[in-house]
Amino acid sequence: MKYNPRLDGLRGIAVLLVIFTHFLIPGFNGGSIGVDIFFVLSGYLITQVLMQKNGSLGEFYWRRFLRLFPAMAIVCLALLAFGSLIFDADQIGKDLIYGTLYVSNWTRMLPPGDPKYLGHFWSTAVEEQFYLIWPIFFILLANIRRPLAWVALFTVILTSICWRIYLINNDTPVVRIYNGLDTRADELLIGCALAFLSSSQVIFEKFRRACLAAYPIAAIFIMGVTYFGSNGASWLTSYGHTLVSLAAAILICAALGTDDTYLKRALEWAPLVKTGKISYGLYLWHYPIAFGFLIVLKVPIALAAPIGIGLSFVAAKISFKLVEQPLLKYKHEIDPKRAARLGTTTVFLSILGMTLGMSYYWKPEISYFFDDTPMTIEAYGPHQLGLTEKFNVQPDGNSAFWFQTSRFVPRDTRVLINEIEQPEPYFNGKGLVLVGPKIPERGRLVIRLVDSTGRARSNSVYLEVK
Repeated sequence: MKYNPRLDGLRGIAVLLVIFTHFLIPGFNGGSIGVDIFFVLSGYLITQVLMQKNGSLGEFYWRRFLRLFPAMAIVCLALLAFGSLIFDADQIGKDLIYGTLYVSNWTRMLPPGDPKYLGHFWSTAVEEQFYLIWPIFFILLANIRRPLAWVALFTVILTSICWRIYLINNDTPVVRIYNGLDTRADELLIGCALAFLSSSQVIFEKFRRACLAAYPIAAIFIMGVTYFGSNGASWLTSYGHTLVSLAAAILICAALGTDDTYLKRALEWAPLVKTGKISYGLYLWHYPIAFGFLIVLKVPIALAAPIGIGLSFVAAKISFKLVEQPLLKYKHEIDPKRAARLGTTTVFLSILGMTLGMSYYWKPEISYFFDDTPMTIEAYGPHQLGLTEKFNVQPDGNSAFWFQTSRFVPRDTRVLINEIEQPEPYFNGKGLVLVGPKIPERGRLVIRLVDSTGRARSNSVYLEVK
């Protein structure tokens, strides 16, 4: 496709919104919506590539792999090499498994919330899963009549929106809704719909003219959400992300023309365009720097933002020059037939990797299913305390209660104290930690581990509260 610097300018805005939010810059409470802008852009650009019919699906997947995975692998290697010296090595291992196998969006929404230092890889996982599914769906749409294709596309978009609203109205945890491919698909598909619309030049030009008139409202809306919004707010989670995505689609459409507008001049501002060109590297590097090294090294908050953002730009620039840019040239020079074979292999390995990644995550459940050896609680604490004691258990619930078991604990395990279900525990292999238990009374309390149906999963233990 013909290069459009304004789209890089929009990428620059999107990545800066995310970075400023993670580095706690005032006024960017809702800056996580930069991911929404990325999703719409990705849907639009990927569909444009598919519409050109330039090469096979195998080539498409191979080019996607070269664009995304090598830069990610460099971040993972750096975390493995340097992070292992100061971080929890076991945690880094889990982060690398879930991140590189593109399943971190699903593992992040479930206890214990991995990955930690690569938590932002949830969005790359969403996109990778979408890239595996969308080209097949696109081929189906391309081979049916245009009105039916539009009906099918909008049906899927509305289904994703309605499903998300249904989940949030049924008290589904926000972390589940925020990270799921099924609950974020509408944002990517809005970008896809914009690309579909561009195939009809007459209709698209009329739509673009309307977007040129509406883009100031869209820009003000995005700025308002950035300033007043909050990640996890119910309105943003249920329908707000869709509204942001529609606003992003308006900005993209308005930026596609060559009209001499304020938007054109703003998005073609050289520093913004340069930021957009390295936006992928910026996104990859800033998170482990912000939530890993700077926190562990106890950098003061006043210095964390300038140091962290500066380091992120340096790392992203190096990555772009040494990794991304050479591969961008290489991916267009490789023999198409070889690229198709490599792409097919990549798809197979991606699906296998996702399967293995989720199997590793569900390892306790899988092992529990095949092994009927009874689980026993081998150690736990505390055993006894006064009601007003502040060690481990407090009457206000700000406390911790730990269990060590004889085998891996399935993640559907729940804790009952005198038959009162406790907050969801944190799992750690052959054990779990219950934070904020509800202590109902004095005396001898019976503590049980049960499955999701209430059936006993282990022996009972006791806590004496004086």
